[in-house]
Amino acid sequence: DDLDDTLCPWCIADGSAHKKFDATFADEEGIDGEISDEAIEEITTRTPGFNAWQQEQWMVCCDDGMAFVEPFGAAEVNGKYIRRQGDVMTYIVQVMGVSGGAATRLMNTLDREKGPTAYLFQCRHCETQKVYIDSL
Repeated sequence: DDLDDTLCPWCIADGSAHKKFDATFADEEGIDGEISDEAIEEITTRTPGFNAWQQEQWMVCCDDGMAFVEPFGAAEVNGKYIRRQGDVMTYIVQVMGVSGGAATRLMNTLDREKGPTAYLFQCRHCETQKVYIDSL
């Protein structure tokens, strides 16, 4: 906790922050799929993490960790990420188990600052994008 906002991304990326402080930047339990031990080590010890309301999830694709793009809310879903509307609604219905008008209301209450928040990832190999939603 004492290191929050004090480490530069280069010290994280080269592994020196992990070595010096025994710090990790993502929880291995939050990796959403099967990937190699090397990929897990890269995500947890050499990749800057992000803050989520609950335990963060790290998406995987093509047998590798995906790149975290950014958190987003309803404004972004209806703006620059309009192509992700279907992905967001699918996540709400299939993963969260919310349907009908409640699903639409949930999508419309997404907020990148206050939660519930959606998080966007992009595959580093095939450019597939995935989302997950974290709520209070």
